Amino acid sequence: MEKIIYGYYDSEFGQMIIAQTDIGICWIGFMVDNCAKGDGLSLLYKRFSNVEFMRSDTVGKSLGETVINAWRADMPFGVNLDLRGTDFQKQVWKSLLNIDKGSTSSYAEIAEDIGRPKSHRAVGTAIGQNPVSLIVPCHRVIQKNGVIGNYLWGKEIKRQILKEEGVYL
Repeated sequence: MEKIIYGYYDSEFGQMIIAQTDIGICWIGFMVDNCAKGDGLSLLYKRFSNVEFMRSDTVGKSLGETVINAWRADMPFGVNLDLRGTDFQKQVWKSLLNIDKGSTSSYAEIAEDIGRPKSHRAVGTAIGQNPVSLIVPCHRVIQKNGVIGNYLWGKEIKRQILKEEGVYL
């Protein structure tokens, strides 16, 4: 049976839950109360079935420092990831990696980037299913009209992250 080790990390944006497999980080979420779909731990459990979960806050702290340092340096490629999703989702998530820190993009621009210009709604759905917040920067996608848009972990965390990156909405 596959094992996923997870732990907690206190970041400037709130408590994070970070999980990894033998391949790499498979989950980065936030322990928020205002998420209609659940907090980071419950969503981790929903996303991965038929696995053995092991909690290690030592691993969580180490992974958290790795994630925050990679985010601060805008070096997501320096983090080993275990991204699981459909080919379309992976294509969208790969496109998100092209959005530079301090910049934003729109759902329509991401759809254009992947060669599917009429799929902005499907792009939005794929972005909302990004399992590794911060590293795959789904927070950098806003509506075409400049409105901040949704974020699984809440608009306030999205706004805080963008502000820290130098984007003010």
